[in-house]
Amino acid sequence: KQGLYVQTGGAGKSFPVPTAQLVASDPDVIIFAPCGMSLEASQAEAEKLAGRDWWKGLRAVQDGKVFVADGDAFFNRPGPRLVDALEWLVYLLHYHGKGEGEG
Repeated sequence: KQGLYVQTGGAGKSFPVPTAQLVASDPDVIIFAPCGMSLEASQAEAEKLAGRDWWKGLRAVQDGKVFVADGDAFFNRPGPRLVDALEWLVYLLHYHGKGEGEG
């Protein structure tokens, strides 16, 4: 199954993604990193989704592959932290949850 990338074409302006589009894409992994919020505020916003039926039905949620990040610190501004963000993403997508020697 080919992945669906909601944001394409580089660093464009943020836009809302309709719930139906997110549900239809049924992502394997969700990285929740909103602009302008601290990690704690992002976590609180992500937790608000937990009670919604459509959220509970997503593969990433069922598999425990929803991650919250400080978007401003890692992704939303160019700079040296982008390298840290890339390293974190590599770990998350390739090694997280695997036993030693499985990655």
